[in-house]
Amino acid sequence: MGSPDRMRSLIPLITDNDRKVVVLSAMSGTTNSLVEITELIYNSKINEASSKIEALREKYHKVVDELYATDPYKKTGHEFIDSHFGYINNFTFRAFSRIQEKVILAEGELISTALINQLLQERGIKSVLMPALNFMRIDKDGEPDYFYIEENLKREIRKCDSKSIIITQGFICRNAYGEIDNLKRGGSDYTASIIGAALKVVVLFYDEYKNQGYNFKDTMESLFGVFDETTVLWYLSLINFILIFGLTVGWIPGVGWIAVAVLMIITLVIISLILSVFI
Repeated sequence: MGSPDRMRSLIPLITDNDRKVVVLSAMSGTTNSLVEITELIYNSKINEASSKIEALREKYHKVVDELYATDPYKKTGHEFIDSHFGYINNFTFRAFSRIQEKVILAEGELISTALINQLLQERGIKSVLMPALNFMRIDKDGEPDYFYIEENLKREIRKCDSKSIIITQGFICRNAYGEIDNLKRGGSDYTASIIGAALKVVVLFYDEYKNQGYNFKDTMESLFGVFDETTVLWYLSLINFILIFGLTVGWIPGVGWIAVAVLMIITLVIISLILSVFI
């Protein structure tokens, strides 16, 4: 989401009758700016860091002015932005480590989700923020802790109004020590896939459909759900059955081998497409 217009264009996609968990990344360019800020603080270039923080703050104040239509929501938005950037600026006055770096990087997603949640409420659309830090966790190897995620995700969803759109953050998580961490680049899509697998629901990727055109992996996921190992084995077993059936039918009098060959070619194409999801 690179602009207020893009934020508003999201609304029709998430306001049908189906209950949704909407996973959002930071606004375009924000994560890169926050990375630059953390590097400047880490290298004790405090004045430069403060200047970049202020520039990013002003960018978000402009977003608030363009995003909301009513003065009360604009006022709340400006106060919210000042609060978050005041928090970021406080790191310029204290000892800084890579742990604090992850805390600052998480601000991008925390801000974007809050802005969207407020936008929906301004439009009279029921929505609720579900903090990813309450359920998304990686283990000591940096891999998703699937059991923890599934158990805590379902608990968090039970707290939410069943008629509300659920908004949560992509990318950010906690690590095995309870510290704020992240899923690295591409983490928002990763978050969505993990949530989809945990809830056994369809996953749609907004950015791929809007910006990058047709993508087989995303289309397959939108049609059949998130691929996990069990799903893959099921599909491959089905394909194996089709192959054996084709070979068996080929020996039946009156059945042409050309038809069987076509069936096998189609099957091999399907196998190649499915494997392309994982390679």
